[in-house]
Amino acid sequence: MANYLQGRGHRVVRAAAALLSAESDAVIVDYALANDLVIVTFDADLRSGSVRKGCRVLWIDGPEWTARDRVATHYGDIIGLLNQSGHLVSLPDGGPPFAGELVVKSRRGRPRRRGGAAR
Repeated sequence: MANYLQGRGHRVVRAAAALLSAESDAVIVDYALANDLVIVTFDADLRSGSVRKGCRVLWIDGPEWTARDRVATHYGDIIGLLNQSGHLVSLPDGGPPFAGELVVKSRRGRPRRRGGAAR
């Protein structure tokens, strides 16, 4: 994923390269904010914490092994949404990206947020 984004001209900073792999999500978010970075994550907790602090996030749902192909397929839409919609772009498994969080219906028909609650 990082190589794909870097190949498209985006500045990519991996947590390990910034010596942040052992740090809390809050420290990673602060680093991203200070350096005007978009966090790309599969982690719902990191997504939620990032959005709460005002950081831009691409949250990728579904299997990581398909992520690169899904991002490549929807690249233009993802970039457009990040540029115009604010903080959170969700890329669901098997669908196009959209601004905001993924909401699915529970078995009882009530809406619930997939992967944790982003507030």
